[in-house]
This record gives sequence, C-alpha cells and structure tokens, in this order.
Amino acid sequence: MNGPYTSCEGTMYKIDRMYDVPEKFESLTCMYEMKNILEINATSISAQQLTESTSTKCQTSESSKEADLNQLEQRQERLFKQLEQLTAKLQHIKQQMSSVPSTTTVTQIAKDDANRFNVLETNAVNTVIKVPANYNPVTLLIVYNLLREKLNVSLSSHVHSSVTSSSTDFHKILKDFTWNDFQEQNIIMTVIWKEDVWTDPHLIVSPSKQQTIAGEVNTLRYFSETFLRELTFSDAIQATEVDQWLDIIHVSLHHGNNKERQSILKTLNSHLGKVEYLVGGRFSIADVAMLGALLQTQSVSLSQTNVKKWVVTCLKIASVAKALNALSLNVH
Repeated sequence: MNGPYTSCEGTMYKIDRMYDVPEKFESLTCMYEMKNILEINATSISAQQLTESTSTKCQTSESSKEADLNQLEQRQERLFKQLEQLTAKLQHIKQQMSSVPSTTTVTQIAKDDANRFNVLETNAVNTVIKVPANYNPVTLLIVYNLLREKLNVSLSSHVHSSVTSSSTDFHKILKDFTWNDFQEQNIIMTVIWKEDVWTDPHLIVSPSKQQTIAGEVNTLRYFSETFLRELTFSDAIQATEVDQWLDIIHVSLHHGNNKERQSILKTLNSHLGKVEYLVGGRFSIADVAMLGALLQTQSVSLSQTNVKKWVVTCLKIASVAKALNALSLNVH
C-alpha cells in the first residue's frame, strides 16, 4: 500500500519499493554450516594408515607393560632375598642370646659382647658418683674392672671441701686408677667424696642435665643395663629374681638393723646351699651387689659355710679379685 487510500483518486502519493520480497522462502535446517572433520577424502588419512597407527600404539603399550612387570618381579625377588638374610641374622642373634653355659666366664661373655658394642665409638659417657665420706667403694671398683675388660674407662677420685674427717682412705687408693687422657675414653667415671645427708651413693648420669640415680643398687642397675648386659638376664623370671635380690640388699643390708641382717644371712646361706650363684647359675649383677654389701657391712665373717664358699667362688673372677686386692679387703 502506498499512502492513505481514497476512493476518488486511489492514493495520495506513491513511493518506490526499498527491497523485493521473494515469492518462495527456503526453510533453514541449521543456523550455520561446518565442514565434517571425519569425512574421508583425498586429503584425509586413509583407513589403512589409521589401523596401522592404532596397532603400533597397542604394541608399544604392551611392551611397556611387560617391562614394568619385569621390573616389579626383579624388585620382588630382591626383597625376598633381603628378608631371607634378615631372618637368618635374627636366628643367629637369637642363638647368641640364648642361655649361656655355666662354664663360660664373665670375661669371655664380655669380650664376645664387645664385638657388638659400638654405641660409644664417638662420644664418651660422662658420669659423676657422689658418695658419703665413709663409703666403701668395693662395688664401684668391681664394676670399673668389669668395664675395663671391654671398654676404655677413666676413673678419677676427688674429696669435697665439706669432708673434714680422715675417713677417706679409699680415696687415696682410687687415685691410683686415675687416667688423665679423657679423649680416648668411652666412659668417664668421677667419684666425689662428700659430707652430706645422703647415706647412699648418687649417680649423676648427665652432669649438664643433673639427672640423678639414687642408691648403690640402682647405680648397678644403670651400669649393667647400659654397658654390662652380660651380667643381666633376658628371661623375665630370672630378671625378676635379680631385682628381688637387689631390693633385699638395699632394704635389709644397706639400711637394715642387725636383726634384719642376720635374717638375710640365714636366707642367703640356705639359698646358696642349692646353687653356685644367686641367679641363673652364673655370675650376675646380683652377685656384685650382694658381695659388695656383705663387705661394706662387714658381714662376711658372720656368715655361714655356704656364703663363705660362694665368696671364694666369686674371688675366682679376675675383676672381683683385683678390686678386693686393691682395697686390701679381707674376706675371712
């Protein structure tokens, strides 16, 4: 329509068309068209090439898996061999830690154990032992001699300014054992004689940290568990028996009255009538503690036959005999 319609003249004015409308419209099936990338034509990869490429990739993947499996099998075999070696070593250690024959001496056990003892190769263990002025150091000297059989040990003795009496004759004897070259030592033992409220020795394991172990029997426990494992027992029952004897020594001999000591001497004599040593048929830390306590309380002369026989048996051990000779102690 070109302008308003009037019945007289047809149109008021006439204008030209701006565009032509086609008579037929084509319906659209998509918004825009793209080339099919999967279409195989002259420029595309042939089906044969595609198959060959896929086959090559599969073969490469299979060979890679085979190589990985071979590596895993080889690693598994190495692990099995290592486990067998560890099992053999454990069996060997188990045999070594089994019960020691009674014919084996303490010295032989200590020397065998020294081959496995490598804890102290680099740093020396520094210990300080504070003892009363009238203390008899026979037990410490036995331990010192036992340690000397397997390790380099220095022993020095000092008197504190608080000591006024002349009851420190043992100090002069210990001075003969003093070693000055501390650089080559595995263990440094320093004994300080001091007038104090303490009646028992006090072991300071780490002087810098002031870690204190009170009592002679506990001092023996420390040295035996740390350095003299041949004087201990792996069996739980025997280890408990050792602890029982150590407790009896501390309570009834070191701190008991005459009546309690006499009772223990009777019990000890009865026990030694059946066995050669206190526990397990061999020399142990219990024997060291008992012998030291009897000498310190001068109870050997009051003991009966079996106890005296046991003392003679202990004197056959070189470390014990050397300690008693150095202190000029009479066991009769």
